[in-house]
Amino acid sequence: MTFSFDWILAGLVFVLANLYLGMQLVRLIWPLRALKLSARLRKEAVDASSWLSLAADEFEVRSAIPVKLVVFLLQRGDLEDPAELRCRSLWRRGWIYTILTLILFYAQPYLFGTSMDSLSLTLVLCQSLAAFAQALLIQAIADFRRLRVLRYLDQKDRMRREKEMKDQASDASQEEDSSK
Repeated sequence: MTFSFDWILAGLVFVLANLYLGMQLVRLIWPLRALKLSARLRKEAVDASSWLSLAADEFEVRSAIPVKLVVFLLQRGDLEDPAELRCRSLWRRGWIYTILTLILFYAQPYLFGTSMDSLSLTLVLCQSLAAFAQALLIQAIADFRRLRVLRYLDQKDRMRREKEMKDQASDASQEEDSSK
């Protein structure tokens, strides 16, 4: 086995694919932190601090929107939101890439010959492709969960505002009663 430009490129692809996979796993495991760090959210949100502060911790968000529920909804749920439909499309594309990667992995000796150098180089590239395909699956789950977390936090913010309005209304009625 000789190291050449092909091996350097294959190693770089392998490292980048696994870093992408790791980044998607972090987004899946800590949805609230990933949401707080999202530059896109900071641009879009008018007052993100008001509803981001509602969730006391990651555990609350993770228990409100579990991964099992997200996977079930991606597979069989009735989705109408275009953003959620894009997540389902990414989910299906990730599965297609994973299946094609497995087919390529098992067919590689027939496609690329039996030379040890080409087999090991192809094996490294197949591992990179498998990591990328898995990262797409995890990205679909993380993106869908992010959308559900946003919806959960919006509902919680709406309930808090309604409660504040009721409290203010009851305080105002108590003040009127006490002034009479």
